[in-house]
Amino acid sequence: MKKLLAVLIVSAISNAQAFELFKDYKFSTDVWNITFIKVNPNRINDYLAGLQQTWQSSCEIQQEMKTVKSCSIFVNTLNAQSPWNVMTVIQFPSAAASDPDQTRYDEFMTKWRAKLAEDKRENIVQGYDEFRQFVNEAEVRRVEFLK
Repeated sequence: MKKLLAVLIVSAISNAQAFELFKDYKFSTDVWNITFIKVNPNRINDYLAGLQQTWQSSCEIQQEMKTVKSCSIFVNTLNAQSPWNVMTVIQFPSAAASDPDQTRYDEFMTKWRAKLAEDKRENIVQGYDEFRQFVNEAEVRRVEFLK
């Protein structure tokens, strides 16, 4: 009986200290889309050069259109045994900003095609499948603690 009482008291104290959504913290309205990619180590420079011309240029257009807040590329330089070594991150101002929208898509494609000639688009991505593999993808929100 004493053990049960002790467990109940500890449980009550623990529950009283539990965080409560919207009282102790909230999730950001910003949403980050993270893609984890495994690139053959001897091809990372080639892949980054291609991403700069395609992925980064598309991010710049989306930033101008205000559908994306930021874009980043990270390279894992410490662990060769990791399942990924390149990570791309896109920060959207809201979940709605990443929803499909034909008008927005058509506007983006018009701007992106004008920025990158078709022959260049085809040549840059040619052979990607031979040296890179998508490992995982995540959509996350930042936790913001309330005071």
